[in-house]
Amino acid sequence: MAHAAVAEVGDHQVAAIPVGNDTARNHSRTGILRTLSLIPGFAYILVLFVIGALMLPDPRATLIALGPFKLSWVEIILLLSAVIASAEILKVSEPGVDNTGAVIAMGLVAVIQFGLVIASLYDQKFAIFKTTESLMMLIINGVQTYVAFRINSRSLVRTIAGGSVTG
Repeated sequence: MAHAAVAEVGDHQVAAIPVGNDTARNHSRTGILRTLSLIPGFAYILVLFVIGALMLPDPRATLIALGPFKLSWVEIILLLSAVIASAEILKVSEPGVDNTGAVIAMGLVAVIQFGLVIASLYDQKFAIFKTTESLMMLIINGVQTYVAFRINSRSLVRTIAGGSVTG
């Protein structure tokens, strides 16, 4: 376990907390779980979206009815998109850990999704991505990537500077 070192500098105290890949991530996964954890969560959402688009003739038809609440596939996939985006942001917010690779992977999924939406405008083979829900998922994914990049970079700057960073 890493311990903080506190030193007095002038009339204030400075704390140095050693955090890095060895101390913060000693709970490493092995095997298939490690490989699956490296894939951004939105890639799984895209796969689910494609499966749902191919299997369900009407994605807006009620899929689950819980009393007065009726959920369609579109609502479920958008809800999952928002939840996964939030979880992915939490994944890169660990102070002192460089998660730039994970953020770049998230951005790569967003670029692929953007390409699929643009391709749907010009080629009928990509028609399943020419939908409002696909565009909404793209916006959620883009915002998630931007926020994750900002959080990761601020976390790293704060760790390097040893204090609070604003702006």
